[in-house]
Amino acid sequence: MQNKPEARITRVPALGRASHLLALPPGFRPTEVSLGEIWLKIWKRRVAASLFAGAILLIVILYTFLKKPVYESVAQIRVDSSQQGSLGLEDLVSQKLADSDSEGGRLQTELTILQCAPVSMQVIKNLDLGHREEFAGKTLMAKVTAVDPVKMDPLSREKLLLKFHDAEKLEVLPKTRVIEIRFQNTNPSLAADTVNAIVDAYLQRNFDVKYQGAVQVSEWLSKQMEELKSNAALAEQRLAQFQKQNNILGTDENNNIVIDRLRHLNSQLADAEGDRIIKEARYRLASSGNPELVAAVVPSTTLQALRMQEADLKSQYAQLDAKFGSGFPRVQELQAQLRRLDQTIADEVNNVGQRLHDEFLAAEKSESLLRQQFELQRQEAFNLNASAVQFATLKHEVESSQELSDTLQLKLKEAGLMAGLASADISIVSRGMVPARPAFPKKTLMLPLGVLISVFAGLVFVFAMESFDDSMRTSEDVEFVSSVPALATIPLITRRVLRNNVRSRKHQAGLGGLGTMAVQRPTSLLAESYRVLCNSLLLTAADRHPQLLVVTSAFPGEGKSVSSCNLAITLAQRGSRVLLVDTDLRRSNLLHQLGVESSTTAGLSSILTGKSASESPMKPFPQLPKLEVIAAGPQTPWPAELLVSKKMGELLERWRTEYDHIVLDTPPLLFFADTMPLAAKADGVLLVVFAGRSRRKDMVRTLDLLSRSKAHVLGVILNGVVLESEYTNAYVTYGYNNNYGDINESKPA
Repeated sequence: MQNKPEARITRVPALGRASHLLALPPGFRPTEVSLGEIWLKIWKRRVAASLFAGAILLIVILYTFLKKPVYESVAQIRVDSSQQGSLGLEDLVSQKLADSDSEGGRLQTELTILQCAPVSMQVIKNLDLGHREEFAGKTLMAKVTAVDPVKMDPLSREKLLLKFHDAEKLEVLPKTRVIEIRFQNTNPSLAADTVNAIVDAYLQRNFDVKYQGAVQVSEWLSKQMEELKSNAALAEQRLAQFQKQNNILGTDENNNIVIDRLRHLNSQLADAEGDRIIKEARYRLASSGNPELVAAVVPSTTLQALRMQEADLKSQYAQLDAKFGSGFPRVQELQAQLRRLDQTIADEVNNVGQRLHDEFLAAEKSESLLRQQFELQRQEAFNLNASAVQFATLKHEVESSQELSDTLQLKLKEAGLMAGLASADISIVSRGMVPARPAFPKKTLMLPLGVLISVFAGLVFVFAMESFDDSMRTSEDVEFVSSVPALATIPLITRRVLRNNVRSRKHQAGLGGLGTMAVQRPTSLLAESYRVLCNSLLLTAADRHPQLLVVTSAFPGEGKSVSSCNLAITLAQRGSRVLLVDTDLRRSNLLHQLGVESSTTAGLSSILTGKSASESPMKPFPQLPKLEVIAAGPQTPWPAELLVSKKMGELLERWRTEYDHIVLDTPPLLFFADTMPLAAKADGVLLVVFAGRSRRKDMVRTLDLLSRSKAHVLGVILNGVVLESEYTNAYVTYGYNNNYGDINESKPA
């Protein structure tokens, strides 16, 4: 008896990698995506993308041709402060008339004024826009009860202003002082009239505001003039009375002998103070006793000669001492001369210091005498200025009153002219004209733009669908998610093939459903796909072929029964003894796929429960005598318990000795617990995945369960594959599309 190899877990790192991918968004690819892959995604969803792009283009076309044309009229005004009327009054009334902001701030200010409600309401009033259907509309026009917006009800006024501001567009042209005013309306004449009315209302308001400001300033100046005249007369009277009381003649109170003498003494005192400071500094340096500093401060001929003689003796002494030593008579003589010379230099330094000290004392005394005279003269000047200060104050008051009165008199005359020139800084560059062509929609622009938008929308739609689609459609998707090899890709079977198969079953006895395609149509691409599966399966272990195979899937309807049947048939066609067992004791479908009438008394369940003494496997195809099938048998309330029973284990061990391959068709793994015990005992597990229906997270969950049961996953069978997505157009190139008409991209069965 051949012993079953130990159960083992495979691709645990791959499962870990797949589990990690659950945290990634659907369709995520960590690797670089080539242009070819992008094209394949677009081609795969070309129909949906084309419909979506066509719908977008149709919407753009309908909007372009059904939208009522909107016309736009443009006017321009220039704001230039340098053109403002200037007669000098703006210096006085800058808070009222002059613009102290920067040029950019001025433009933004005027832009805000253009958009303000008073200007808009004036335009609405002048053109009676509230009763113009092309502007207000029938509904709002019926609610407007007055021409002047001020007299309207607040809700109607607010709606009119909202419509007005929506149609109005204001912009400061870059790097200019020009404001561009645009107004849109379905009536071209109304658009031109409105934009010109905006300009006129703005200019009139600007003129009124500035004129009123100038008038207010003029009125204020007139009142101030009367008061200034009275103050000037009183100041002149006080000045004359003060001159009379203090015997002051003339108008210059500072032109006198006391002041002149004070200035002269101040100059002499400054010179004496500077001389004292210099002599004090020289005396301080001489007090240090350093001959060099004394010679630098006071260039004395005697001291310089002594210093030169000292330097000569030191030079002779150094030479003789180095040559003969200190005991040499000439050296001793030079030492004595140097001592006498040093004493002479010290005496001379003392004499210079004493002379500098005497000079310092003399300068200090002179400064003290001058300072006393200066203080006496300053006190006399203070006494004189006691009346002069009051005189100067009265005189300045008279002069200021006269100057201010004369200035205001001149400005008052200019105020009338400034009121008319206040708005000269704003001029009209161009007025609005009736537009000849609509501004929107522009058909020549909208149609090409609609094509570009629709193409772009179609591409976005494709990638949006791809990002939300977490299904697996190709073998590359399967291997990327699971890291388990895709052993075979089974092409999609269309409804036409199913109808032809049903008709053939009516005329040919012994033929079943899709599970017999390897027998019915051995030359079809479907049969070839199962031969590829058989070769891949046998090559997974060249030294020892897997004997006990479990075929399962995550969910029902993914084609595991069809794959089990065709795999067993293909193995039998190679000459192997094959046993196909239906272990789905809940909802058996194996016999239906083989075209064999089911029996309610015989099968695996009856064998395991002891109701049937013999297994009696059936042979559904006479041309394949080595293929035997055991049905599921009658339904039982304990299918999972039967499949893990000791009897089931004995059957598997005995079948290993009698057959080359045992194929077990099992229930869906995620729905029922029946499959996991069988997978743990099998030599290998084949996981069936339906392309476009199976989800990534379900695949990962299934592999995780198989890993926990220590099952050996040989690979994945990708069922229902659209070959154009899997192999691009290769199968068309090699003629498969023509020779095998039963495989195409129609809806799956």
